[in-house]
Amino acid sequence: PAIKVPCLMATSQHDKLTPACAVRMKSGLPPAGRHVFPNSGRMPFYEELQAYYPASLDFLARQRQGTGV
Repeated sequence: PAIKVPCLMATSQHDKLTPACAVRMKSGLPPAGRHVFPNSGRMPFYEELQAYYPASLDFLARQRQGTGV
C-alpha cells in the first residue's frame, strides 16, 4: 500500500506466480494494471516477445496520457 506509482502486474498463464496471485497483488497496489500472457511460463519478456513489449508500451503510454491503468 505504500507504493503510489502505477504498476503493471505482468504474469504468464503457466507461471508459478499464477494470474490469481497477480490479481491479489494488484489489489494491494493501487493504481495497478494487469496483463496475462497466455503462451509463456517464467519469462514472457522472452517467450512472448511480440506481445510483451506492446503490452508494456501501451501501459506506459496510458500513464503518460493520464488515462490510467
